[in-house]
Amino acid sequence: MASQKDTGLMACDAESGMYVATTDREEAREEIRKTKVFVIEYNDASMGKDPSHEDIYRPIGYIAYARQSATAAYISDFAVHSSYRGRGIGWQTFYLFMDMLMDEGFTRWSLHTHPDNPVKRLYQDFNFHEGETTQDFLGSGQPRIFMT
Repeated sequence: MASQKDTGLMACDAESGMYVATTDREEAREEIRKTKVFVIEYNDASMGKDPSHEDIYRPIGYIAYARQSATAAYISDFAVHSSYRGRGIGWQTFYLFMDMLMDEGFTRWSLHTHPDNPVKRLYQDFNFHEGETTQDFLGSGQPRIFMT
């Protein structure tokens, strides 16, 4: 499993387009107040790459959400590059992300996912429960399960 130092969040400020990278929880909480998209980074030095290289942290995924109310968030997208799956990076990042949402006062969250998406198990680890299935959510033949 990836360690805390290996994985970080990079927040993108929607207005300026600037990215702020951090593994510091307090800084990440501040960024979550300002933005709604987080890029998952990975420290390639842990994989034996040269730690002096300037591009050692590389984006490997992202989480996006929308504030629906003062206490409700809709997670609109969550992805980890296929080369980095199965290492616990997604689970650790989702944990940190959910922890920060709770710290910010969110008490309810929801998302949609494909019925056959393997990440559904991760969502269930975080007590998301399956709700209604919409058969043509993104067009014909594109079913999605609503999870809360």
